[in-house]
Amino acid sequence: MAKSILIVDSSVIVKWLNQTDEQHISEADLLLSRARYKSLELVTPELAKFEAGNALMYKHLSLPELLEAISLLYSLPLQFVSWNMTLASRTTELVSSAQITYYDASFIALAKHLQTPLITDNAKHQQKVKGVKVIPLKNYR
Repeated sequence: MAKSILIVDSSVIVKWLNQTDEQHISEADLLLSRARYKSLELVTPELAKFEAGNALMYKHLSLPELLEAISLLYSLPLQFVSWNMTLASRTTELVSSAQITYYDASFIALAKHLQTPLITDNAKHQQKVKGVKVIPLKNYR
């Protein structure tokens, strides 16, 4: 049986690092469980490390809590994709055509490039782009 691939964005990843003030935890945990048991491959841009780290800063965690969360980030079953000119070009085109941030566009560009769905808890921005399946985290089963 072939392993399914899904793109996850930072809004999902942060839920695995610290659940304070987060919604849709059970859906995020289901995704992570499937990845840990190897039935699902989770892929995200390298940028997600920085976005997740930044989001954690807004949670006002203590330094030990923050370091624990960052350590967890590097232990998750995630494949981080380095950016190249092809993906950068696609991202830039999406920013121009869809009026979204470069950050949001990077996840969509990767999903389009790999021809696989994107799972996000921030669907209103990513759903502005046609040609990529965006699954709101709350609907993940």
